Order: sequence, then structure tokens, then C-alpha cells
Amino acid sequence: MDFKYRYWLRGEPDSITFGWLYRYLDLYLNPEVNNLDGLQEFTRSNDADAAAFKRQLREAIENFDDEVERHIDYISAYDDDSGAHYLRRVWRDLYPGEAVPGGDDEFREALRQTILQDLDELPEMLIHYIDFDLPDFRPAARTVWELHFPNEPVPEP
Repeated sequence: MDFKYRYWLRGEPDSITFGWLYRYLDLYLNPEVNNLDGLQEFTRSNDADAAAFKRQLREAIENFDDEVERHIDYISAYDDDSGAHYLRRVWRDLYPGEAVPGGDDEFREALRQTILQDLDELPEMLIHYIDFDLPDFRPAARTVWELHFPNEPVPEP
């Protein structure tokens, strides 16, 4: 998208719905940059911008609609099912161990099934977390569970 249309990079992000979210997703996760490490470092800061970003990410997940989808499509080249799934993954990547706003039942269930069953194919939702070339996904899935659900026991067969 041409810079002139990326209005969240110009002006004051507080004057734009989800302006802080769009600005930092664009600065760190647009396809030309793809700097998750940099975004993780930014979100660990005690910066007011980082707090605004987290608040707006939470609100966008909880109130996801067509307008948010359209903006996320412009900003990111995600390969998740939808912009909603993408934002949930961004939350998990940035705030591991913190519950995803609105719940994360679909991810939890895919992970639980991967831990409990010897699957021939890794669920698509997990390809960002587990190497799909592994002969057995279960050990890696246990590790992902411990990272994202630290207060819950790992499912046992």
C-alpha cells in the first residue's frame, strides 16, 4: 500500500481508531520488515506507546470487525485463516503466558489434540510454533503448551 494511504503512520495515532496498533504492526510486521523480535522488544518496554499498542491489540481482538480485517490485510501478509486468527497469534507471540483476549479455545484444542494424538499432519494453526517436518509433533506441542498455558497442566494421554 502506498504510504499516502497508510494514514496511521502520519499524524497522531490517538485520533485514529486502533491507530497505535496499526502503526506498530506496520512498522514491525509489514512484509518488507517482518521484525517480530523488534516488536517483542518494544512491547517489553514501559513506554506509553507500548501500553497503548497492547490496549488496542486487546480491543481489536475483542471487537474484531470488517474494518479491522481490511486494515490488517493492508498492513500484513499473514498466512493465518483470517485477520482475527492473525491478531490472536500476534498476542500469543508478544505476551506468552497471558490469556488471549476473548479466549483461545481453538488454539488450545489444536494443541491438545497434537499432544494427545500421533498426528500425520500438523494442524495449520500450529505451523508458526512447531516444525512441521518433525517425525513426532507431541514433544514440541508440550513445550508450546507450557509456554502459552503456564498455569495449566500439560494434557496427558
